[in-house]
Amino acid sequence: MKQQGSINREESRFYAPPRADLQERSVHTGDLIPAATLTRWVKRFLYANIVLSVVGMVSGGLELKMLMDLKQGALLADEVLVANDMRQAGIGLLQLAVRLSCFVLVARWIYRASKNARRLGAEGMTISPGWSVGWYFIPIANLWQPLKAMQEIWCASAAPAHWKGQRPPGLMYAWWAMWVISIMLGNVAFSLTRNAESLNHFVAANLATMAGDVLEIPLTLSLIILVRRLYLLQHADER
Repeated sequence: MKQQGSINREESRFYAPPRADLQERSVHTGDLIPAATLTRWVKRFLYANIVLSVVGMVSGGLELKMLMDLKQGALLADEVLVANDMRQAGIGLLQLAVRLSCFVLVARWIYRASKNARRLGAEGMTISPGWSVGWYFIPIANLWQPLKAMQEIWCASAAPAHWKGQRPPGLMYAWWAMWVISIMLGNVAFSLTRNAESLNHFVAANLATMAGDVLEIPLTLSLIILVRRLYLLQHADER
């Protein structure tokens, strides 16, 4: 069990989930698919996403100031406009790369967590490990099915023999609400940017993008906490 990584005591208290019912488990954590290394990488990329969101907010603020100056009739050199576009494009590409990496890592983590919930002895889970990830790609159903999968994983990890009587933490619902809103904001920002024909349109696109960056911070922090807490829940007998 040592190979799965030791847990810092202070961090454990901060992330600590409700105590798992170890008596209900048919296996020990040594029989689970190792998840410590993957969990660490998930957290690292999620923290990187937070950093880039802050950078995006700062850069967006600079662009907004430039746009407001233009609306007031200021004349700016072409070099200033080009530099702004290059900065925004560069940050946008970095954000896209990191967020795609986060999605891939979190998807792998969810798949592994679902498999491990079953290895702990949970029976009757309605969403398979594959569909725990696959539902993210199904329009309309991706508004609630991935959340249902996470709920099942959490409850089955807490008490495998009686998981249907468990309740996931409220933070999980807050995380999912922010995730859905962030997708909507992203779609709005993309549509406004693509169809922008005036300064007012560019200002609206800028505000929508910055709103997405602002929301990304609590969204990502809540996911970090859920990931760490669920990891500790599944590996409760290591603590």
